[in-house]
Amino acid sequence: MAESTTNIGLIKPLESEFVSINTLNENMDSVDHALGPLNSLPTSSTNVAGAISEIYDHLTDKPLNQLTLKQGVQVVQGGDVPAILHPTIKGRTLVNLLGRDGNCESLNGWAVYQGTLSLDATNKVFGNNGIKITSTADSSSMNKTAAAIGVNPAKHYLYSAYVKLGTASSVAIRKDNNGGGTAIYGALVTSTTAFTRVNMRLQPSDLHSGNFFTIDCNGSTGQTAYVDGVSLYQITAEEYEAIGGMTAAQIEMMYPYVDDMKHVNAVYIENKGKNLLPPFSEWNLSANTVVKEQYRIEMTSAGENDLIMMLSPNTTYTLSIESATSANAFVFLDIHYKDGSTGGIATNDGINSKSFTTLDKPIDRVRVGFLVTSTGHLFNPMLNVGSEPLSFEPQKPSYLYLPDCNLHSNVDGSVADRLYTDGQGKPRVTRRFREMVLDGSLAWAYNTDYTGYKVVRVTRPSGINESLGNMFAIKYDGKILNINNAAYPPTVDAIYTDGLHSYIGIADTDSGWGESYTPTADEIKAYFLGWKMGNGADTSFPPWSGSGTKMWFKLYNGVGIKHPSALGAPVVDDGSATTTVPTTFNNQGFTPYRLMYQLAQSVDEPVAYEGALMLHEGDNQVEVGTGIVVREVANPMFADNAYYIASQHSNPFYAPGRISHTVGKWLDVFRNGERDKYWWTGVTLSASFVKTYYDPSAAYSVTYLALDTYAIGIAPQTISAEYAPNIRESVKSLVREVVEARTETSVLANTKVQRQQPQWINATLLSNWTGTLRYSKSDTGIVTLIGDITSGVITALTKIADLPKGYIPSVHMGAVLMRTSGGADAGSILINSGGAVQIPTGVTLAAATRYMFAISYRVD
Repeated sequence: MAESTTNIGLIKPLESEFVSINTLNENMDSVDHALGPLNSLPTSSTNVAGAISEIYDHLTDKPLNQLTLKQGVQVVQGGDVPAILHPTIKGRTLVNLLGRDGNCESLNGWAVYQGTLSLDATNKVFGNNGIKITSTADSSSMNKTAAAIGVNPAKHYLYSAYVKLGTASSVAIRKDNNGGGTAIYGALVTSTTAFTRVNMRLQPSDLHSGNFFTIDCNGSTGQTAYVDGVSLYQITAEEYEAIGGMTAAQIEMMYPYVDDMKHVNAVYIENKGKNLLPPFSEWNLSANTVVKEQYRIEMTSAGENDLIMMLSPNTTYTLSIESATSANAFVFLDIHYKDGSTGGIATNDGINSKSFTTLDKPIDRVRVGFLVTSTGHLFNPMLNVGSEPLSFEPQKPSYLYLPDCNLHSNVDGSVADRLYTDGQGKPRVTRRFREMVLDGSLAWAYNTDYTGYKVVRVTRPSGINESLGNMFAIKYDGKILNINNAAYPPTVDAIYTDGLHSYIGIADTDSGWGESYTPTADEIKAYFLGWKMGNGADTSFPPWSGSGTKMWFKLYNGVGIKHPSALGAPVVDDGSATTTVPTTFNNQGFTPYRLMYQLAQSVDEPVAYEGALMLHEGDNQVEVGTGIVVREVANPMFADNAYYIASQHSNPFYAPGRISHTVGKWLDVFRNGERDKYWWTGVTLSASFVKTYYDPSAAYSVTYLALDTYAIGIAPQTISAEYAPNIRESVKSLVREVVEARTETSVLANTKVQRQQPQWINATLLSNWTGTLRYSKSDTGIVTLIGDITSGVITALTKIADLPKGYIPSVHMGAVLMRTSGGADAGSILINSGGAVQIPTGVTLAAATRYMFAISYRVD
């Protein structure tokens, strides 16, 4: 009798049996039934062996996929499954040997030949001003000497500037051959419509210490040119050769303008997801637009809505819509390239999708909009990478923010900090360098007097490796200090470090210490807090030499009213001069000395971050950049029946609500840590919303991209990253990170139970103010001030109280005052970066009136 197979019951006829066709057919049917519909397999392979192999490939151990990200917008290929990206970033430091003089916010430090210099608030690239050169002869130049800059003729350099023609015939950068070397002439710029970045590479045979670095205005008497963003970077011989093969755009990206010394910092990596278009709540909407759903709007009359975004050069995209109103409604996309050229497409109900390819050149911005000529609606717009439209889905962005990573390196990059992702998916940094603020909190001491300057000392940082020479120091005005470790003493604006101390040479005209005067320890500390000593009985405020009136003025650093007649280092003339040795920080834009040094032994430590970056399957548009500011504490100010978080730095009116940097793009506003949807962020000058939604008891914070990245940091040139290639590795990664997250959550929960409440301290009220002003600080560094106070002296800049060190904000903070009678808004109060709680300029308060306020901010 025939037997059957064990698993699917196929009949096995005996050798002696006759086999019928029915038996064979039954066996075939059994095999077919067991295999199932192979053409419906969800695998790419439609045969059994191929499908099994494909599944096995997803479930077996595999090495992680590697990719490289570069600065800017790019398209990268994801794996077969969504995966979290784990980055590694190498540190880099750019040192602009012109300090902050290159920002052209002041005329100090620049000489002029056959012309005049003036600040120009209209023709600029960075900050608030550029410099206007006006010729008084056939040609003129703005210049600095190689010796004054500290150029070493044995090194290589890159000299750059942004220039624009006014009425002259041309403008150019130049390095002359005064004393020796080779005269090098930059390209002549004749554009009157936009600034042009010009570059000049220099090798040792070109250089001499007597050379001049100039910006030339070529023309006749009275003609003009403009300049901003001047930089001089020391580079390696290899970089010198590489720059010779770069385009101007590549050089600008590789060597951006920075103030003094900046590192890889404030890095963001962002992936918008498959749909590059956000919901309509993030568009700039016209008044006649009604948002019906996240991706559906209706317009009741003719108008236009738009948003600004970025795309990758030389890449194919598809713009699609599910519905629009016939020929009256158009979705359009305009591409603006950095060379001034444009391109674009439009699609409507008759053409639901359209593909296009961006040109292979730098893109400045992309404008996407919805235009209606009468009335219309738009439903489910989508912009995706690739030549075919994808099925609609909402934007699903992911990001990684590294706001304070500060990754350093030496000049040639051979020694650098390194950010990596640990086994739990968290960023960490292996530190090879440290940066130290040299301010008045340190134990400074007088060391030696020399003609025209004095040397002071402070205990050197622990763990320093001065033998390798990888050290940089920055003066309060941005000047790069000379590193003189060959022998003591350091000269003026130089630093020397031995086994015990660091020594700095300070000019008497900077400090205000007379030629024969020996400053006390407290007077040295006052200098490093931003104060200059001198004879206040003389309007020229000369250094103090023992006669007259000993006084201190705040050192001028581009903020406040500059003293019109003071000699030497400029000072602020704002009424704050004192005859008592200052112990508070100069709050008028002063930035203390800084020292960056290499560690003798590397240190591994965690780094602050927010988010995690995901790659979806297929093409991903990823953007890498710098300038991210994450959850900065904000103090909304009240004006015109609304509350504002201000990005306007040049107008003192906005001081109470001002944040740290000028905003390039608002990202999120938070109330008590949760996203607050009521804020309008359509303009970069301020984020605002109507009074009705404001909660005076809430803590507000804001995340944004800063416009003034030159004052924050530089982007990494490349990022090495890895991600899981299949389901097994992706699940393993997620399990590790979930376990770590649960462990951290339990630790935090236990710590929170044990945590003590912050201690409230009563401040001493001044200037005849009465009541209660209390402050506290949480273990996360959030300082809270609560005031229930009655007015005394109410003139502008009256000091109401002083905050101690550890409770002082890094920038001016403002709080809205509420009058207890009627509860009406009654002005504001200022907590400045020197620790004073005072009445701001321009605020009028009532006498003998009770006011209440509350404010929170983070301190380092």
